[in-house]
Amino acid sequence: MRNILLIARRELRAYFATPVAGTMLALSGLLSALLFVPGDQRSVAVPFSFLTSFRPSPDVSPAPVLLAAAIARLVLLVIVPLIAARTFVEEKQSHTIELLFTSPAAELEIVLGKWLGAAGLFLIILALSPAGLALVSPLRVVDWRAAAATYPALLLPACGLLAIGECLSMSTRHQTVAAAGSIVISFAILHYLQDGVLRPTDYLFCTALLLAGWLLTLRAIRAQRSQPI
Repeated sequence: MRNILLIARRELRAYFATPVAGTMLALSGLLSALLFVPGDQRSVAVPFSFLTSFRPSPDVSPAPVLLAAAIARLVLLVIVPLIAARTFVEEKQSHTIELLFTSPAAELEIVLGKWLGAAGLFLIILALSPAGLALVSPLRVVDWRAAAATYPALLLPACGLLAIGECLSMSTRHQTVAAAGSIVISFAILHYLQDGVLRPTDYLFCTALLLAGWLLTLRAIRAQRSQPI
């Protein structure tokens, strides 16, 4: 567990040592600023809903919760693949992956530590959404119960997508290739999870996606370590 936390902290620090974290936080902040747009925010949410195949359930309240959920799904579609794509590609490009592979950490600890660091950055970014709702609540009616119901449908798919993206990052030396592949998979998953809330079978699907991503990344690491880097 100690090695996992050390790798996760190293990974999270690496995001903030480069423009990656700042750029993504700024982008998410700009999107969250749309919550303050006057007028009917349902119309503002339409483009985001179209891009992310978002079809909210009848239980989800109108704007601003609807807009916040649509924005968060766009973050899930674009930013999560970008976060995951750099996990191992950056190590290869900076020639530090040899040090990672020869560290005392086991292969599974490397996989989990890298994933945990990426998940930490995503949680920081996602925290902008309820913060934006809290700031706009004096101006608009916010249905916090409906808002809370949408977050499992964001967090669980994100966990699986980060694991799959981690696998793609381990399998290539090009961050663009890993990001593009992750975005395609992310779009397919968001199309499958259209309603904005998870059914019982969706929980199993997201868990299977997470475990598959970890196992495939572990297999890719073992294949990489058997070859000259």
